[in-house]
Parts: sequence; structure tokens; C-alpha cells
Amino acid sequence: MTDTRKSAIWAWGVAGATVAFLLLNFFVWFYNLNLLFMPYPNCGDLARIGMAPEIGQCREEKRTLPRLLVNPSPQQPSTFPILSFGDSISRGRGGGENNYWQDFVATRAGLDITWVSEIDDNNYPQDIMRLRNSGYLKKLGVKYLVVQAAERAVVTRFTRNINWDETMPLPELEARLHRLSGMLFTDERHIQAWEGQKLGRFHGNAELEARAMLTQFIFAHAGQLILGIDTVYEHVAKLAPETLCLKRWQNAPGVGDPVFLCGTRPVLNTFKSIFSGSRQANELHPEAQISFLADGFRTPIPAAINNNYKWLKRQLSNQFGTDKYSEAAQRWELNRPMFSGPYETTLMFHLGDYKINRKNRDDKPIRKMHDNLNRLADLLAQDGIRLYFMPTPNKLTVYQDYLVEPIETKSTFFPRLRELGGKRYVFIDTERVIRDMVAGGEKDMYFIDDTHWSNKALPAIAQLFEFN
Repeated sequence: MTDTRKSAIWAWGVAGATVAFLLLNFFVWFYNLNLLFMPYPNCGDLARIGMAPEIGQCREEKRTLPRLLVNPSPQQPSTFPILSFGDSISRGRGGGENNYWQDFVATRAGLDITWVSEIDDNNYPQDIMRLRNSGYLKKLGVKYLVVQAAERAVVTRFTRNINWDETMPLPELEARLHRLSGMLFTDERHIQAWEGQKLGRFHGNAELEARAMLTQFIFAHAGQLILGIDTVYEHVAKLAPETLCLKRWQNAPGVGDPVFLCGTRPVLNTFKSIFSGSRQANELHPEAQISFLADGFRTPIPAAINNNYKWLKRQLSNQFGTDKYSEAAQRWELNRPMFSGPYETTLMFHLGDYKINRKNRDDKPIRKMHDNLNRLADLLAQDGIRLYFMPTPNKLTVYQDYLVEPIETKSTFFPRLRELGGKRYVFIDTERVIRDMVAGGEKDMYFIDDTHWSNKALPAIAQLFEFN
């Protein structure tokens, strides 16, 4: 065999191996991990962190209660008797049906409820004082302030140094809160994009699935390049708009001065037709039609390969048990079924749940938190506002007594909080409600793949609120 022949075989071998490597990673990503990283539907944060698509349960949002949590708007001022303030639990994270605890509270009480975002994630009392001292609470007509905080961070959030006199100009505060309000409701464009993803992946149409895969494959590998070419084209087109840009007439064709649209993204639209050329895809909203392209922009193939590697590594570490007390997403066995489905005895929880149990063994921070809450309650009471404090238990806290292998350090936060006397705020004991339901055999109190609770306990928790 000649040297030329050997070189050709070697070159074709390298090329073939490279293509096979890229195809393998793409198929693993497309059929295995990709759904965990989509902005909608809500796939569990633990499944995503732990690279566990086999446990992942992606949930679409559905709200059916008569009264719903309302997003406030500076442009349309309204009054709300109840204002909720909290972390991702209060933003409906976890998804699924009726995933906002506020909907259950509002429906039971027959009162309107809104929410406000935190400004400083680690100093809730300071944010509440800004809301009070700026006149924001008075403007909304708030009578009841419900403060929710996850057990993992609640002590930290209520024991920082506080300037009880701090304020902000009301227009500045409202503008800042409005910028943060997008963290609550799912972007409608994400829902529209999901329609395209569902059609391309799960419709059962072989031609459409092939179109979807081809579109994803192209954009996973070359999405950034395509975007770059279109960006350059847009800048060049502006130099000669009459020749390179689309012409639009403001009134009738040929009447008045035309408007030139130079951001036409010709390369993007050319490749878009691969997927949207299908009849079913053409009937979708434009955001749904480009969903596969957008996914390629968000997750190029290097990121997919990196996540595939992490997935393989996590599979091995879970198999051999080397992830105990190390990986962020822990997987432990329960002594009886607590969830629905094939992994009914598997508990996924965040390692931070265990770490905070070790940190919260000292009583002094919890007492300081209690004192700050009492001072907050007194200041709010001067304005006729009643403070409700609703800490929410970590997932590990709820299931810690049902582990096959006992955890080294258990949570004692809620028992110690109950024992503190002299509460001038209303303590909403969510842990007791959830604990009793779990003990009674209720499954799926938390989503198996997520740190967030399901809606199972929300009707009972809503009954703890009394407004007068």
C-alpha cells in the first residue's frame, strides 16, 4: 500500500470518527438531556443539576382557581389587601397545576393578592423597610404582608445588619421592582416555543421529526456562525438599504416614503424553512417555528458535549455511590414509596439542605431572626399591616426520617422556631402540615425531580391564614 493510500485512509478515518463523535453527542443531547434545559416546560432543578433525565418530569403550567396571584404594574396602579414577598417558592417555580400558594390563599380568603420581588436576596428585613419607608405598602393599600422564605436561607436572610430607617424614592423603587417582576410568570414566548418542540419531537410524524433533528443539528453546530453572518449583513445592508433591505410602505404601495427593514436575517430564515416548511409547523406561532433554531443558539454543540460528559460521570458516580455528601444533587433511598412512578423510593435533594442543617445548630441566629421579625411586625403594625411569616421546609427536612441510610445531621429548625415565645408575627407552620400528610401516606408532596413542593399541601396551608 502506497504512502498516499495510507494517508487517505487515515484522513478518512479521522473524518469519520469526528463525524461519528459529533453525531453520537448530538443524539444523546437531543433525545436525553435537552429537555431538562429548556426554559419551558418546568423540568426539575435537581434533575437538571444531577443530569438525571430518567427522573425528570417536565410540567406545563396550569392555573384553574377562581382567584389568582396578580402581577403589579406601575402603569396600572391597584390596591391589594395581601402582598406576598418571597423566593422561588413564591414565584411558582416547580411548575405544574396550580403551582402558586398565593392562588389558594386568595381563593380561600376572597381577597386580591399580589407579589413583590426582593431587591437584596440575603436581607429580607431591609427590603421590607424600603417598601414601608418609601410609601410603597401604603400606596398598594396593603393590610397583610406574607413573607415566605426557604429553610435553607431563611436564617441568613433575617439576621443581616439592618438600617431600619432606610428608604428609596417611590418612583425609583417602583421602576426597580418592575424590572425584577419578570421572574414570576413564564414568558409567553417560551410556551409558544414549546409547541414547536412538542410537534417536532413527539408528534409521531417521521418527516417532521427528521426536519426538526436536521434543524437542531445545524444550529447546534453553527448557530453562532449563522447569527454572526446575519449581524454582519445587517450592518452592510444599512449602507445600501434600497438594494439590500426589505421595502415597506407606510400607507399604500408606492405612496409616501418607504421604510427599509434591514434586520431581515436572511441566513437564519433560509435554515428556518427546513423545519417550518412542514404544513403542521407552518400553522404554529412564529416563536414556535423558530424554537429549534433558538435552542441551537442557546446550547451549541460544545455545551452539549460537556453536559453529555457530566451526564456519564454522574451515572457512574450514582452507580458506585461516590456522590454521597459531594454532588450538589443527592440521590438517596427511602424506606417506603414516597413518589409516583418507577423511582418511587428515590429521594433527590440539594446538598445545601444537609449543609444548612449543620450550620443551623446554634440557637443564637434563630433567636436573632425571631427578634428581627418581632421588630418588623411592630413597625408594620404602626401602619395597620399584619405580618405573616411563612418559612418553607427543605425537601430533605420533610423526608429525613424515612431514609434507608440515616443522614448525618437532621434539621431541627422548625421545632426550635415553634418553641420561641412572644411571637408578635403570625407563624405559618408549613412543615407541620406537610410532615403530617407524609406520615399519613400522601405521595408527591414535593416533585421527585425538584427542590420545590407540589400543590398537594397548598389547600391545607391556605387554611392556616386568618384575615380580619
